[in-house]
Amino acid sequence: WNLPEVIKSFGLDYTKDVILPQGFTPSEGFPLESLNLIYNSSDVIISTTVGEGWGMSWCEAMACKVPVVFPNNTCLGEYINDETGYLYNSGSSPGLFAVLPHDNEVVRPIADVDDVVRKLIQVYDDRKESARRAENAYNMVHSKLIWEKHIVPRWVKLIDDLASGTNVSTKIKPNFDLSRPILKGEVV
Repeated sequence: WNLPEVIKSFGLDYTKDVILPQGFTPSEGFPLESLNLIYNSSDVIISTTVGEGWGMSWCEAMACKVPVVFPNNTCLGEYINDETGYLYNSGSSPGLFAVLPHDNEVVRPIADVDDVVRKLIQVYDDRKESARRAENAYNMVHSKLIWEKHIVPRWVKLIDDLASGTNVSTKIKPNFDLSRPILKGEVV
């Protein structure tokens, strides 16, 4: 989200009504040192995200050994589990879905608040277990999610393959007519 635009959409002035870091832009937020202090002053990091491709808050919290409580939606369950954090239900009943404005009519799962509270109580009541999971998460982030070692090589290979035209998968064929326009919200 572009926070200045979101703030304006609520009729607020982001220079008077909210506090943002100096030099804030959609791609530049808090300085790393401040972000580290924020995470390290927290007992737990919780999110009520309704879906994300790859949010940074969970892995940043893990890098600071802070327990995480996140919804079990999108890719989050691939990295947050009983060994690395706490997942709660989202979209677990018919009333826990929403369609957000300006989101291409995508149906999004909403947090099951009762389950969130149960997970937070677990974190609070069993600090030893929370610390164990946070330690496991820290080790995972520092061994399997190193940008230069694990992510950059995959992107470089993909871009090189695309640029050279070799090793590009041709197995996936579109099952729709590319000559006609695709309507907003249409699943292709």
